[in-house]
Amino acid sequence: MWGMLTACGGGGAGGETAPAGFVGVHDEVTGLGVTPAGDLPTQGSAAYAGLIQLDLPIDGTAQTFEGAFDVTLGFDAGGTPVTGSVTDLASDAISLTGTLQIDNGAMNPGAVPSLDYQFTANIGGAVDEGGTIYSIDGTVAGDFYGAQWEGIAGVVFGDITQGVAVDIFDGTFVGQQAP
Repeated sequence: MWGMLTACGGGGAGGETAPAGFVGVHDEVTGLGVTPAGDLPTQGSAAYAGLIQLDLPIDGTAQTFEGAFDVTLGFDAGGTPVTGSVTDLASDAISLTGTLQIDNGAMNPGAVPSLDYQFTANIGGAVDEGGTIYSIDGTVAGDFYGAQWEGIAGVVFGDITQGVAVDIFDGTFVGQQAP
C-alpha cells in the first residue's frame, strides 16, 4: 500500500517510484482511466483507503486540510452502497480533531463518467480547532478508476458552519483498494 515511503539497503528489480503525496497518488489513480460502468461488479463490496484535501475557511481564511479517507462501496442492489470516514485533518499550521462520516450513499451504475459520477454520498460531522467547533455538511461524488476498479477519485463540496456564520468549502479525494 502507498501510505508510507520507506527505504532499505537491499537491492531489487525495482523500477517503481512511490507516489509523492496527494498529487502523486491522485495522478497515479486517475491515470488508470475511468472504469466503464459495464465493468463494475453487481455484487459484493470494495474498501478503499486514501487521502482527502478540503479547502476549509477555518479562522476566516481558506486553507487546505489533508486527512485520511476510508470508504466502502457496496455493489449489491438494496445494500449499503457508500459508507466511510475522514480523520486526521490538518493544514500546515492547524490540526483539527473530530471525524467526518460518509453515509447515505448511492451508486449510479448507469453513469456516463463524462456527465455523471458513478457514486455519491453525504459527508458530515463536526471538527474542533482549539475549542471552536465547525459543522460540516456536504457531498462526496466520484468515479472508479482502472480495469479492476483499483482506485476511486472525485470531488467534495458543501457548507461549513461556525456559530451563525455559514460558508462554503470544496475539495478532492483519492483512494486505492485496501487489501
